[in-house]
Amino acid sequence: MIPHKQKTCLVILIILSQVVESFAQTPLWQGNGRIVVSADGNEHDHDDWAATPLSLAIIAAKGLQHKLPVYIYSDHIWGSNHEHPGVNGVTPYEQMKESALTGGKMFGFKTTKFICAVDNPEIAYEALKEQVNQSTLNNPLFIIVAGPVQVIGEAVSRADSSKRKFVTIISTTDKWNNTHADEPYTTWENHSGWTIDKIKNKFAPVEGGGIKIVLIQSQNKGLKRNWKEYEWVRNAPEANDPYYRKGSWTWLFNRLCMSTKPMGEDRDYYYAIDASDAGKVIFLLTGNDTATPRFCYEMMKAPTAKRPVPKLKDRTKKGVLTYLKTVIQNNQVIAGQQCSETPDVAANNKKAFQSIFDSTGKYPALLGLDDGYFKDIDMQLTNRFAMDHWKKAVW
Repeated sequence: MIPHKQKTCLVILIILSQVVESFAQTPLWQGNGRIVVSADGNEHDHDDWAATPLSLAIIAAKGLQHKLPVYIYSDHIWGSNHEHPGVNGVTPYEQMKESALTGGKMFGFKTTKFICAVDNPEIAYEALKEQVNQSTLNNPLFIIVAGPVQVIGEAVSRADSSKRKFVTIISTTDKWNNTHADEPYTTWENHSGWTIDKIKNKFAPVEGGGIKIVLIQSQNKGLKRNWKEYEWVRNAPEANDPYYRKGSWTWLFNRLCMSTKPMGEDRDYYYAIDASDAGKVIFLLTGNDTATPRFCYEMMKAPTAKRPVPKLKDRTKKGVLTYLKTVIQNNQVIAGQQCSETPDVAANNKKAFQSIFDSTGKYPALLGLDDGYFKDIDMQLTNRFAMDHWKKAVW
């Protein structure tokens, strides 16, 4: 028979495990490594006038400015300002410069190098090549495709082939960015270059370096939306959060509105902000490939950099529930480890649980134990391990 206190402990552990399963996600981003974005905006479409500042705002909300060493913009290296006339006399080239450079200042990217690729493609190629060459298992590189992949392909081709396996390229199934280098479609364009298929065929195989390419669904459905769905950017009280620079949300809203496009049956009425390329950044950081303006708000209204890791000081039932609510509100995750491969409780604990402490100096918050799956398990020893972990108060 399990003593009453031990029953309570086991129930609490089970509750915590269920919370983790319900709210944890498995994004590609696990805290280590670097992010590089390569966006156009200087020719053809003007979605990146909005997507670039929103991407910067999202990265800042996660407190990851220091993880963005390079932001490449205007990466349509074959020319600017031909197809799109610009707005109010401001050319696409200048519009994109405003979105990137001012966006970096507004959201605290003090160490990021913002590189205008169309000005000098070689600088962009070499900067991204160096980032690839710095990549290791513990310092991977994630490249966000937000424009033609010419710069990305050329940089990867110049990089150390042994480093490519630590690089992940994230794009969507939309064709344009992935193929435009080889598919110019206006009379003034005559160019060819890297496409996503060329990159995949040459560098994804083991002999090519093993680069990883992730294609998610088009982000247009969720993030190319009527401007009113983004109105929170100028109205939300969190715009005054001291974490953000004063006026940064107002500036962001104005940049978002620069991308408005007539959409829907009544093209003169239903104007949509197109920040769709920001969805790839959101996917990297959260694992969510169905982001919406509302989801962006949820990310920005409570910056991760502000959220302290909560401690479970009140270990009563009420205290545990309050703790769980705080974790959920902070969009944080409780880590755990299951230890029930065999009936040998001690061996399982040493192999799967104690080994984590031996390697990192920290125990997982949750300990999962077998409570009857094996007929010959030592329940007294199982309960002792549970109680000992509870007493460690690691969370």
